[in-house]
Amino acid sequence: MSRRARRPLNACAVEAADNEIYRRHEGDPRPNPLYDADGNRRPLSATDPAQADLRHEWMDLYVANGGEIESGPTNPTPPSDPATPCVPPTCTITSETVSTARTNRARTRVGVGERVTLTFSLGAASWTIAGAGTLSGTSGSSVTFTAGDRNGTATITATGGGCTASITLTVVEPSGAYQRQYGATLHNAGSCSAGFEGVTFLTPLDVSFENIEVHEGVCNSTAHGSFVTAGWDNLAHPSWAFVPCDGGTDATGSKVLGPNFDGTEHYDHIFSGQLPADCAAGDFTWVIPWEFRVAGGTPKVFTHLTHFAVADGARKMTMSKGGVTVDATEP
Repeated sequence: MSRRARRPLNACAVEAADNEIYRRHEGDPRPNPLYDADGNRRPLSATDPAQADLRHEWMDLYVANGGEIESGPTNPTPPSDPATPCVPPTCTITSETVSTARTNRARTRVGVGERVTLTFSLGAASWTIAGAGTLSGTSGSSVTFTAGDRNGTATITATGGGCTASITLTVVEPSGAYQRQYGATLHNAGSCSAGFEGVTFLTPLDVSFENIEVHEGVCNSTAHGSFVTAGWDNLAHPSWAFVPCDGGTDATGSKVLGPNFDGTEHYDHIFSGQLPADCAAGDFTWVIPWEFRVAGGTPKVFTHLTHFAVADGARKMTMSKGGVTVDATEP
């Protein structure tokens, strides 16, 4: 026994069923009952026996989208009221970052490589994406977005229950780095020298970079005075291997986990080098490139940290890098 839609028709369910049945069959060989040879839509026949399966499919979609069918004899609907007014359903997409390192997990600004769980308010949906990232799937009530490896935006759209919603996420690269001193100022007795261990953090602070790796690259020094005498002009800065980052905190930003680790903290070793205690004045500079990459991808320079050492000619060395400055004087 064929099913009949209860009158008045649910206009929203009709629209949703129409859109879905044409979508499902847009790839069928043409011409066919729903498309002519040029790809124009044809109305579904209410009487053609050859289209009985299509009518059954349409009715399933109508019911799935909130339409009702007759369960027994009903009073006919007056011709002047063939359908109920369509009140479109409302729907939304909510976002929650996988990382718990930031207080605001509903933020729509994320770091490169960061992952976000997206949930459609009406349940099952079809998902599409345009822009800087990927989705874990194309159907379901929730999917996971993974941000791309460069600055950009991604617009994700979900359609289900006769409703469509979109959300736009902004993807940002690391833009800078700074350091905080860890432990005491370093100095080698009997020399003009100074240094420190520095814990490195990334900016901006409001996103997580826990899915990237960073390292220091190669550069050559510029030296004057006693540093030239020591043979340190045009000295190559050695690169170190890529190391991971964690999420850090709202206050610090993501932390670089390396290149050194003492069992308690990850740090960068910053030292002026050792000159004679009574050396003449001079200075030494490395402008060091920092690179990042996502999941072993293509590296990109995102900032430079300047390693700057100054000997004052009076047994004092000053060493600075990443916003930290220390000094030591040889007695």
